[in-house]
Amino acid sequence: MKLRLFGTLAVAVLVGCGGSGSTPPVAEGQGSSASTAEVGENVDGIGAGNTGTATFESLVTSIEQSVQNGKFAEAYNFAVQALELQPDDRDALFMATQLAQRRGMELEEASDDHQASDDLYLKSAEYLRRAGASVETFTATQRQYAAQVFYNESRVHARRGEHTSAIAALEEASEAGFNNYRLIDADEAFATLRETPEFEQAFQARREELARLRAEAIKAEFDNHEPFAFDFDLVSTTGNSVKMADYKGKVLIVDFWGTWCPPCRDEIPHFLTLLEKYQDDGLEVVGINYERGDADTFKSNINKFAKDFGITYPCLIGDDATQARVPVFQGYPTTLFIDRSGTVRLQLVGYHPYDHLEGVVESLLADASEDAPPGDAGGTEESSTPAETGGG
Repeated sequence: MKLRLFGTLAVAVLVGCGGSGSTPPVAEGQGSSASTAEVGENVDGIGAGNTGTATFESLVTSIEQSVQNGKFAEAYNFAVQALELQPDDRDALFMATQLAQRRGMELEEASDDHQASDDLYLKSAEYLRRAGASVETFTATQRQYAAQVFYNESRVHARRGEHTSAIAALEEASEAGFNNYRLIDADEAFATLRETPEFEQAFQARREELARLRAEAIKAEFDNHEPFAFDFDLVSTTGNSVKMADYKGKVLIVDFWGTWCPPCRDEIPHFLTLLEKYQDDGLEVVGINYERGDADTFKSNINKFAKDFGITYPCLIGDDATQARVPVFQGYPTTLFIDRSGTVRLQLVGYHPYDHLEGVVESLLADASEDAPPGDAGGTEESSTPAETGGG
């Protein structure tokens, strides 16, 4: 069996997938065709729903089909049975790792009783260790997934008061690439662990090194970005006229986004946190929305979305002319960071973690206005011409 399993199913296991699309059957000769198992017994209390004798290959195909249909409990059952036939198959171990993780997340979301989900998180980590002696042997995709697996394992140990094991699992997560220490700081599972001197000793150096690397990366982004002038004059979803000139002398984040865009939605809490933390220092945020459908419908949808998400900054109806003022517009979300002089100092595309966004904002807020590139809130003569308003 080739490494096809992990690459093709990892995203589906993480986020779920719908539809009834089938996957190609496993090629003949991959794995041991002589291996068979009785299908239908319960594994960890999960019923497969099938009966009869299965080969390792047919179980792999059943795993893939169950995942495609969003039946992760059933898929996990098949994976456990496949490992009973070939307990050292590395690809099957990776598959079981993912499915135990996915099933654990489902159970954790469904109940405040962590016993069942925690057992699955620990089982997931066990499968992963059996699959490889070290994360150094993993592919980039496997390392990314390993970081999540070891993080959740650490949460289990921390919740149970097993602090030494929790720190060891976090170390493994860090080796696999985990670096979201803000998540640890906010996760209730780590409440007691965070109070121990061992935790601080273990991760203070990592935090400092991560902060140094992040600062270097942000500086490189500024150095490699060609500043440009930008302007907008648009109507908000509540009917107000909002212009770039309204933010003269402010550091401004302009977020090109849509309610239909998952990474756009994921970044919104970051912008809200930044605004709450730095607004008194001169930060402002505006969202420029690009939606689908007729104007009346999508304005109503945006306003409902803004209310549900607690968006406090203006959401403007975008138009082609405003988007065209971005020299190379690549997709959503596109985030512009504008200094106090009205010049776009950095353009980011796609989702970025909070700490990265905060580093960019802090850099711009620290700039004295006289040190920023010359210009005014309206930019050049061309960009100071009000853009065609949309959706009003």
